[in-house]
Amino acid sequence: MVEMELKRNLRYILLPLSGLLYIALRIRHALYDRGVLPSVSFEIPVINVGNLNVGGSGKTPMVEYLVRLLLGNKKKVAVLSRGYKRNTEGFVMAGTNALPEEIGDEPFQILEKFKDADFCLAVDADRVQGIQKLTERCRPDVIILDDAFQHRKIKAGLNILLTLFDTPFYEDFLFPAGGLRDITYRARQADIIVVTKTDNTLNRKKQQIKEELKKYTDLVFFSRINYHLPVDQAGKRVGWDFFKNKSVLVITGIARPQPFYEFLTSKNIKFARLSFPDHARYHDERIEAIRQKIRKGAIDAVLTTEKDYYKIKGKIHALYYVPVTVEMEEEASFNQKILDYVNTRKFV
Repeated sequence: MVEMELKRNLRYILLPLSGLLYIALRIRHALYDRGVLPSVSFEIPVINVGNLNVGGSGKTPMVEYLVRLLLGNKKKVAVLSRGYKRNTEGFVMAGTNALPEEIGDEPFQILEKFKDADFCLAVDADRVQGIQKLTERCRPDVIILDDAFQHRKIKAGLNILLTLFDTPFYEDFLFPAGGLRDITYRARQADIIVVTKTDNTLNRKKQQIKEELKKYTDLVFFSRINYHLPVDQAGKRVGWDFFKNKSVLVITGIARPQPFYEFLTSKNIKFARLSFPDHARYHDERIEAIRQKIRKGAIDAVLTTEKDYYKIKGKIHALYYVPVTVEMEEEASFNQKILDYVNTRKFV
């Protein structure tokens, strides 16, 4: 109760700063909307997956879902990401020997899953340049933009906006008073809105969210995250019973780890936690801190997210990650919308 009151008071204090950001964003978007600042469109189908909030809405699993869908329909797919917190600059085409530090942790996770498919991935903060170079080098049938909803220099053919079930964007405030990085009216530019991490036990809330989002677009879909059996460093799946009588350490470096913790608890796993900021870099000091935690806690097994796993792999023993995938409600309808756009280059 006291913590909630403190958060509410802090939000009121920060609202003037959010007001300044609102003014700056309105001016910026007005310049693009009126053509003062140009937006570039491309002949190749471009699907933009993004959100209005700071992070944790499930963009990477959604991008992976789209890649699987399109590869399964014989399309050559390219993904272009900014490559957040990478140690390289400019355009980087990800090869088979790419490292998380070179292209970013989330692009690396995507690359690992599809590197043996008819697929390519690149990172570039300049998305216009990135699309041009990807088109020249990869010759894809479709390009998926990872997290480019705020990137007004590009006019994508299909915009998919993600929003969280527990905190839909219309209930939030602009940063720093809240978690939004863009103004809510921008949701009107979305062709499809996907509500992520849905709790299917709350049907009334689902209906309320759908009615509210219909103010922005007619196409509203719900999705949820599926957690799969853990995978060890040899690539073998392990049953949940394996962890029940063990001393387990859970390591996370993601924006919203609480649902992950809740899922593991639902599997009757008792665990200690070691939480790092989103996109955490596991440098030598951090790895040593993990090792000390393992020694002091007599840890038998370490569970982590897929994004963190690729940055820790090979540095500690008894490491397992939990893969996640997106499950769409009204899957056939959603998939058909995507395929119709890619096949016709028009979204209807």
